[in-house]
Amino acid sequence: MSDSVIPRLNAALTGRYAIEGELGEGGMANVYLADDLRHERKVAIKVLKPELAALVGADRFLGEIKTTANLQHPHILPLFDSGQAEGFVFYVMPYVESESLRQRLDRDVQLPVDEAVRLATAVANALGYAHRQGVIHRDIKPENVLMHEGEPLVADFGIALAVSAAGGSRLTETGLSLGTPYYMSPEQASADRELGPQADIYSVGCMLYEMLVGEPPHTGKTAQAVLAKILTERPRSVTDMRATVPLNVAAAVARSLERLPADRFEGADEFVRALGDGSFTHEVAAARTTQTAPAAAPAATLPSRSPFAKWAPWGVAAAAVVVAVWSLMPEPPSDPSPTYRMTLSDFVVESVAGGGWRIAISPDGSTIVAGGADNMLYVRRSDDTEFRPIPGTERGQHPAISPDGEWLAFSAGNELFKVQLSGGPVLPLADGGRNAHWHVQEELVYTGSEGIYWVASAGGEGTLIVEGDVSRPFMLPGGRGLIHDSPAGLTLHDLDSGESTVIGPGGSNGRYVPTGHILFGDRAVQSVFAVPFDLGSMTVTGDPVPVLPSVNIFSGGAVQLAVSDNGTLVHGLAVTQGGTGGNERLTWFDVDGTRTELLQVFSAGQVDHPRISPDGSKVAYTDDDADEVFLYDLLTGGRTQLTEGMDADRPVWAPDGRHVYVWSPGGWHRVPVDGSTEPELVLEDVTGPMVDVSADGNWAVVEELLGEGEPNLLSVRLDTDPVTVTPYLRADWHEEEGEISPDGRWLTYQADQTGGHGAYLRSFPELGPFVEISAEVDESPVWAPDGSAIYFVRDDRLVRREVRLGETLELGSETELFSAAGTRSSAGMRMYDIHPDGDRFLFVTTGSAGGQEAPEVEYEGIGPVVVVVNWFQELRERMGEGG
Repeated sequence: MSDSVIPRLNAALTGRYAIEGELGEGGMANVYLADDLRHERKVAIKVLKPELAALVGADRFLGEIKTTANLQHPHILPLFDSGQAEGFVFYVMPYVESESLRQRLDRDVQLPVDEAVRLATAVANALGYAHRQGVIHRDIKPENVLMHEGEPLVADFGIALAVSAAGGSRLTETGLSLGTPYYMSPEQASADRELGPQADIYSVGCMLYEMLVGEPPHTGKTAQAVLAKILTERPRSVTDMRATVPLNVAAAVARSLERLPADRFEGADEFVRALGDGSFTHEVAAARTTQTAPAAAPAATLPSRSPFAKWAPWGVAAAAVVVAVWSLMPEPPSDPSPTYRMTLSDFVVESVAGGGWRIAISPDGSTIVAGGADNMLYVRRSDDTEFRPIPGTERGQHPAISPDGEWLAFSAGNELFKVQLSGGPVLPLADGGRNAHWHVQEELVYTGSEGIYWVASAGGEGTLIVEGDVSRPFMLPGGRGLIHDSPAGLTLHDLDSGESTVIGPGGSNGRYVPTGHILFGDRAVQSVFAVPFDLGSMTVTGDPVPVLPSVNIFSGGAVQLAVSDNGTLVHGLAVTQGGTGGNERLTWFDVDGTRTELLQVFSAGQVDHPRISPDGSKVAYTDDDADEVFLYDLLTGGRTQLTEGMDADRPVWAPDGRHVYVWSPGGWHRVPVDGSTEPELVLEDVTGPMVDVSADGNWAVVEELLGEGEPNLLSVRLDTDPVTVTPYLRADWHEEEGEISPDGRWLTYQADQTGGHGAYLRSFPELGPFVEISAEVDESPVWAPDGSAIYFVRDDRLVRREVRLGETLELGSETELFSAAGTRSSAGMRMYDIHPDGDRFLFVTTGSAGGQEAPEVEYEGIGPVVVVVNWFQELRERMGEGG
């Protein structure tokens, strides 16, 4: 707002307040100095920004803010008034004619230890009082602490809560910047909807840290970089930078800044007691590295996720998210260390002659190097927004980043070089080298003319250590042995005994990761496998398990993959080209529309009716060319035929995930996924397909095809013997593709009852009045896994319609998510499905859809870079080792 707004404000507030001038501007509101005409006192009036007021809604905001109006505490700035007038939404506080803590820190940088502890204690006491009233501040920062005669007053108490509660998830769609990240707790940075007192404790701990040290615990050039550090790095102890800080104070700060809320103080009162208790201690585990810890190290711990905000360096930098303290996202799962994938679609990794790997990541996960289209190597750090070329790396392959993250080794023209990632001349490392592994700062191993060599990182003549037809060495931690490629497959070589053992027949390009596993590629299935490995005994301790599909593995065995020590994985997405016939494939769409094609090239026929298994590991679909149902394994990328000689169609998963219902001329069959028994006939003499089964497995919905494909809907009791078939909805219009709600009480379906194809709701299994979801749809509707919404395609856009389930059903607002152009659609058959986690949609994509050309998704060689944050969590789960 500008000064031109003040006359309008004065007109709107005539008789109540007289605006004198503007005091400042924040992320949510502009602040004005005013006279309270009724009480003859100076006040500060905060006026919500128009775009935020429109989004939140005045009535809802003012209703929510009432919950904080009665807070009475000597260190809380009270709320005098609130209201709306002539389109302005405002709230009124006392005018404190003094500086904020922010201004004090900008001037003095650091405060005396005793004063810093005193101020933090006062703020924490105010927080403790509010927490006991059920109010979480959510935006504790120096700007919101006003200094009045030497005492702190916490301002804007509950305003963040009021804005978020009133605005809901719509805040995330605005692009508004509603906060500063330096004092944001990890659960806020990861967009956790439910925040507890520990979020405020983290923030006041950040403030105390800055008062003592002179800067917040985490800093960076961008807000995204700060968020990344909050989620992945432990701040240095305050005593490392200011030795005069008492040990108990440093320990209290350290505990308040723990990443997991459960590891912080339970309440602000406990934090205050620790600050005053000279005997208080808090043990912090020292960091470990693979050089000194041969045993399996734990994966980095990250906070809970949401579909849009699952932060770590790459998720934050590439997603370019709104930095909002109040982000409200769907409830994240309880797992404290989830895995998150994203595709850096602005960069495509390209291959060059020789077929080597073209991607690397630094041990700390903060830097990626990848090969670009002009045969140059490119670098991108976690707080960068794009890849930048590394001069002198033309024709570069086999990138390897040094343990300290500062140097890059690479091969070009069958010679080995190194260059500083920050810039500098390209220096020779060894003649005739390739496939380097920089295992410690002072040493590398590489493939040479006669086998595997060792060379010092300073460069020079290499020393032959393994002779023969071997390549792609990876030195194991501790230096006792290495793994390498050989004609027989992935091989373990004991450097002490000189013995070699094949540990992965047909495997290639292996590497050890700190979870205690060896990874290797299998080019036959384009998947990465893991095998448990004991460093102490130098032995494999289990069977190989496929852990990562859709990774590009060259015909020569080079795997386009790299893993950091803290569990961030990067790989080139395996993108198949061409295909046969209709060139159809299955493609993931994230909620923002980002597409990721599955590796499998399907047959010349159409891919119909894809349905994801209850555990999210497989896809059942109809291959129209073969007239049979197939399974696609999302874990391995493998494709298997489920039915044979049945002319089967329209698969539907049973809730147990071990069976699939299919429709064939002989009737409905229940087919075991593992092939252990013959298909079981459920009902014969049926005229239409089963389209859904309830979550408890007791009910099914079936299309009844009459005349010229004029479907009606039937309900079927599967828990009776024999099964019971009952007409559910027979009308003058066509009804098809029904889906039962997760609670089993509602059915959404597609019908032409109003002329066009629309989406509707009715109670189930008892038929009730219809509720219109959308009068026109391109594709049948599908329920969100948690029952909170219904999705459908309309005008080539995926749309989300909010739903509230209960004794009655309430429809909410619509949100268009992304373009579905280039996907197959069918008026009578749903050609997409939603993953059980609610984060992704699986579509059938083709050359064109609805008359619109699909976006170009063809790559030469490797494809875009995929970043997987906290992949070690997923690795352990897939190895059957739990979290």
